[in-house]
Amino acid sequence: MKVLQFLRHNMLLISTIIAVVLGIVAGMVCRMLKPSPDAIQLVQLPGELFLRMLKMLMLPLIIASIITGVITYCTVFAVTLGQLGRRGAVVTQFFTAVNIVTCKMIRLVMWYSPLGILFLVMGQIMSTSDMTETGQTLAIYIATELAGLAIHSLVVLPGLYFILTRKNPYAIYLKAIQALLTAFATSSSAATLPVTMQCVEKRMKMDTRISRFILPVGATVNMDGSAVYVAIAPVFIAQYNGISMSIGDVIIVSLTAVLNSIGSAGVPGIGYAVLLLVLNSIGLPDRGISFLVTVDWLIDRFRTAVNVASDCLVVGVFSHYTELPPRDPSETQSEPQQEDQEMLENGLV
Repeated sequence: MKVLQFLRHNMLLISTIIAVVLGIVAGMVCRMLKPSPDAIQLVQLPGELFLRMLKMLMLPLIIASIITGVITYCTVFAVTLGQLGRRGAVVTQFFTAVNIVTCKMIRLVMWYSPLGILFLVMGQIMSTSDMTETGQTLAIYIATELAGLAIHSLVVLPGLYFILTRKNPYAIYLKAIQALLTAFATSSSAATLPVTMQCVEKRMKMDTRISRFILPVGATVNMDGSAVYVAIAPVFIAQYNGISMSIGDVIIVSLTAVLNSIGSAGVPGIGYAVLLLVLNSIGLPDRGISFLVTVDWLIDRFRTAVNVASDCLVVGVFSHYTELPPRDPSETQSEPQQEDQEMLENGLV
C-alpha cells in the first residue's frame, strides 16, 4: 500500500525522470543515424507544443499573480485597487480567480510535460554538434546554481536574520526541518504551507496571528530560489547559443528575475514559464532550454526548500519586532478554514 501511495503522489516526478532518461538514450541512438534537419524538427514537435503551451499561460499568470499578491503598472493597479476597499473587491476576486485557474491549467500542462520533455531532449541531443562542450557547460550551470542557492540560504539570509534579530538563524532551520524536507519532496511552496505553519506555530512557538498572515503571502510572493534560477539560466542559454550578454542585459535579467519571482505562484513547473518570459525580455532564443529541463526536476526541489526557509526566517523577524496585545481568551488557535485547506491540498493556491 505504501508503495502504491508513493507512486500515486510522485507519478509526475517519476514520469519526468523516465522521460529524461528515454530522451537521452533515444537521442544518442538517433544521433548516430545522422538525421536530416527535417527529421529533427519533426521529432521536436511535441516538445515545441509543450513550450508554446507554457508561453500561452505565462502572461496571464504573472499579471494576475502580481495584482493579487501586491507590486510597473501591475503594482500601481494592485495598490489602487486595494484602496477602493469593498468596491474593488469584485475586481480583486476576478484576478484571484484568473490566478487560480491559470495555475490549474499549468498543472494540467505539467502532466503533458513528460512527453514534451522526452522529445525536447531527444531532438536537442540529435541537433547538438558538440556534446562534450555542452555537457561541460551544463555541469558549470548546475554547480553555479547550487552554489548560488547555498550562499543565499546559508550565508545571506542567516546574516540578515542575525543582523535584524541578534538571534541564531540556524535554530530556525533546525525547527523547520520537516517543512524543508516536505518542500524538497513536493517541489511546491503552496503544498508545503500546512506543514510550514505547523513547524512555525508548534515548534517555534510563533504567534498564529503573525504566521497565518506572513506564510500564505510568502508562499506566493517570496521566491528567493526562483530568482536565483531565473537569473542564472538565461546566461546558460546565451552561452549555449553563442550569444554574448552585455552588462545591460545582465541587469535587465536580474531585475526581471526578481520582479517575476514575486509574481510566481508556488506550484511545480512555474519556473519554466517565468524563464521563457525573461528570455523574451532580452531577445534570447529558447533553444537549449531542454537541457535545463533534464536537471531542473532535481534543482527545483532545492529552490523550493530555499523559498520555505526564507519564509520561516521572515516570520521570525516579524515576531521579533511585533508586539501584539495578549490574545483574547475566547479566541482559539483554530486550523485554517476547510475551503482554504482543500485548495492548498489540491495545489490551487
